[in-house]
Amino acid sequence: MGGNDMSIKFEDRKNLVSLVEGAISCEYFEDGTCKFLDKDENILPSPSSAVIQARKDEIQAEIDSVAYARNRQAEYPDWGTQLNKIYDDGIDAWKTDMVDPIKAKFPKP
Repeated sequence: MGGNDMSIKFEDRKNLVSLVEGAISCEYFEDGTCKFLDKDENILPSPSSAVIQARKDEIQAEIDSVAYARNRQAEYPDWGTQLNKIYDDGIDAWKTDMVDPIKAKFPKP
């Protein structure tokens, strides 16, 4: 898809408008294509496939960079359980028994 294409296919529509300078919206069609529109609803040229792929790679890198945080959040017990642990056994036991094992399982990159 070159810069002269009037529409593009892009499976993940997030952040699409940011690919085209001056675009304020993207008109989507059932076939998965999109036309970029400026403030006056003029059709703008679509970005090249290389620009689209670069943005996809950027978005994926952002997602991957915080995967550890999402994994940790899913693994930690609920707040009530954690607060009971702190109340019953203290902060050090809570950290040693509940926090540290999960941090070790899902380290920061």
